Amino acid sequence: MDAHDLELEGADDATLAIHRRLVEQNHESQETRKEILAVYRDTWTEFYQWEPAWCDSRLKELAPAYPRFTAPIILPRAEESDDMIADDDPLSFSVTDYDGKDEMTLTCTEECIPASRIVPHPKYEACTPSMRAIKADKSLGNIATFIPYADEGFDQRGYLAQFRETAWQNRWTDNDSHLIMLEAVKLLVSEHSYTYEKIDSLREKIFLPVKSHNGLLWKMKQRDLLQWKTDADVLPPPPPVETNFLFDWMMEGQINVLYLIFAAILDHAISKQIAYVLNFGCIADQVVDVMINLLEVKSGIHGLGTFACSYLAENTAIGEYIAENIEKIYVTEDAARHRKLNYTFDLNMKQILDAATVGNETRYINHATGSKANVYARALYVNGEHRIIFYTAKKVKRGQELFFDYGKKFWGNTATTQSDAEAESD
Repeated sequence: MDAHDLELEGADDATLAIHRRLVEQNHESQETRKEILAVYRDTWTEFYQWEPAWCDSRLKELAPAYPRFTAPIILPRAEESDDMIADDDPLSFSVTDYDGKDEMTLTCTEECIPASRIVPHPKYEACTPSMRAIKADKSLGNIATFIPYADEGFDQRGYLAQFRETAWQNRWTDNDSHLIMLEAVKLLVSEHSYTYEKIDSLREKIFLPVKSHNGLLWKMKQRDLLQWKTDADVLPPPPPVETNFLFDWMMEGQINVLYLIFAAILDHAISKQIAYVLNFGCIADQVVDVMINLLEVKSGIHGLGTFACSYLAENTAIGEYIAENIEKIYVTEDAARHRKLNYTFDLNMKQILDAATVGNETRYINHATGSKANVYARALYVNGEHRIIFYTAKKVKRGQELFFDYGKKFWGNTATTQSDAEAESD
């Protein structure tokens, strides 16, 4: 046997070894898949055996208590009296007892009460109240989540033509499946010694990615969970952290806690000021004094308006413009044109704030020009985010309505936004 034959024999042995290893890996993969499917199937079955009884008990808790009625008090005929005192020209009618023995006449008095003029409430659209701006999900930018103004002659076909798909047809989500996935992952980790990385690497279609951005763990943190089976901890072990990062994280957390404490709107602490550290970790930290002032929404010169509940000095921060942070490429114009109300602010070159569905009291600040405008806006760069803060342009009395000059473009075309805010960033 020469060297060439030995080389070929060695190559054959290597090929056979690779083949055996692939067969073993495939067998192991098949066994792993069977184990995962078995855990998921058992969890699915157990969940739907538990859920009906739980739903039934929750519904029974919502039901009102069964009313108990007492028997009506019926006076005997001997106590009936015909000497009722009635006004002149009464409205009377007779009631005849069908036993054929007695007849009784009841006299009723008609009284007219003039009603005061009922003024309809100013036009408004409700929105979700929030203390922070909400960033819109980019993945939903080309997806119509619902049809607005369905019963008001709104151009539904034209509105839907701007989207690639509709959420109710193509993006239906079974919320139960997420709970089942989470419980199955818990069991695989706690009882079968799997890791999150191994579960993700298997790429089983029954599971969402566990640890990735917008994955299973992230989604479940955004909702209330049902404690229905085990108490196994689904969180991974804490990663090693550097001392400096831990210190920065701890300090920022303490500052956030202090902010929430001192910024609380209380009867005895309405005008508390705090120093809130911005851009934590930057060389030149920015410090902004945030004044929390109680604002009130009630009828103004244009529908609803925003009013000051206390005296405000000039250049006082009155609040942030809370809205949904949306990329301009995903902004639709039809709804704004239909309602003839514009809640959008230019935030930067790519993003806008739209308070049509999310907002706070600053959403109702009405428009005024010239000396009537007593509020101005500034765009600040806070913790990596652009945010719009309203300030008083002059002294504002208690109970006085707040006005802001939105600019001509803002009202000339509801699709065009203009903030008139002066930008500040590091």
